[in-house]
Amino acid sequence: MANKYLHDGGKMDKSDNKQSVSRRGFLEKIAIGGAAIGASAGLFKIADSMAPDVDQQLATKQDADAAAGDRALANEEYVLMSRQEKDEIVQMFVDNYPNKSTEII
Repeated sequence: MANKYLHDGGKMDKSDNKQSVSRRGFLEKIAIGGAAIGASAGLFKIADSMAPDVDQQLATKQDADAAAGDRALANEEYVLMSRQEKDEIVQMFVDNYPNKSTEII
């Protein structure tokens, strides 16, 4: 295969030399890029394994919150309000509203 690049008594043609150099540079870039990608993936895997499992912690907190809410609701009773109680509450909000005008300031 070495004879492929030799012309005129063993001298290498300039165009063949440029092709081999550009091919070599391209392959070097591919090798360096592959190594960089592999190293980045390895570092990411290490960093990911060191991080706490946030999803599991969040799920545990949500389960505890839901259980507390269920216990509170189990102790409560649904009581209908009378029309008078509703009117009193509405009037309390109206009386305590700081800006009684309907203007937009």
